[in-house]
Order: sequence, then structure tokens, then C-alpha cells
Amino acid sequence: MIFYHSVIAEENPIDYGEQANTDAVQLRVYNLVLPIGTIMDAAEKRYKKQGLTVPIKLYDDVKEFAITTIPWIFEQFKAVTNESIKEFMTAEFPKLYKAIDKIPFEEAKQANLQVLIQDLSHAVIPPL
Repeated sequence: MIFYHSVIAEENPIDYGEQANTDAVQLRVYNLVLPIGTIMDAAEKRYKKQGLTVPIKLYDDVKEFAITTIPWIFEQFKAVTNESIKEFMTAEFPKLYKAIDKIPFEEAKQANLQVLIQDLSHAVIPPL
């Protein structure tokens, strides 16, 4: 039996529990976030064909939030709290409710709500 190990192309202090500099943390975050954006882009294409416009709006807003927040996090690395996330969610829900209200068909509203609930559930449930 052959075992394969992933090779670290460049040593990353985070992988060894050492003190990381801002550049290493930033690189690590972008490497972790990029695949999520790719998954969201693919979902947006599928959802658009199904008329699921509200999850697409959420994804666009989350991407914009991440793009503007990630650099800010590195500027104030130790001062980051959950407040910015709470502020985002507090502002996001009224926008989503209005978008759902504008959908003319009940079936489309229900489909959008179902996907939103799934996405939000995945965001708050820690991986096993």
C-alpha cells in the first residue's frame, strides 16, 4: 500500500504552530478563501438558471464583505472582534427580506429561502 503526503512548497510557520508574520497569515487566508469563492461562483451560475436570485445577492455581498474586510483584518490583526461580522449580518438580513418580498411567485420565494437557510446553516455549523 502506498501513502501519499502533500508536500508543502514553502514552509509556512502557521503549519508548525509558530508565530506567523502578517504576510504568511494573509497568504494562508487567501489560499483558504479562494476555493470558497470558486464554489460560490459555480453555485451562482446554477442558481441563476433556477431563478434563485436571493442567494446570489447574498454571495455577492459576502464576497464584497470579504474583499474589504480581509485587508482591514491584517491592519488590525489583534484588534479584530466579532463586531464587524455582527454588523454585516444586521445590515444583510433586511436587504435579503426585501429581495425575497420582490419575488412574485411563492414557489420561487420558498426555493430562495431554502437555499439561504442551507447556506447560513453551513456558515455557523463547525466542520466535523
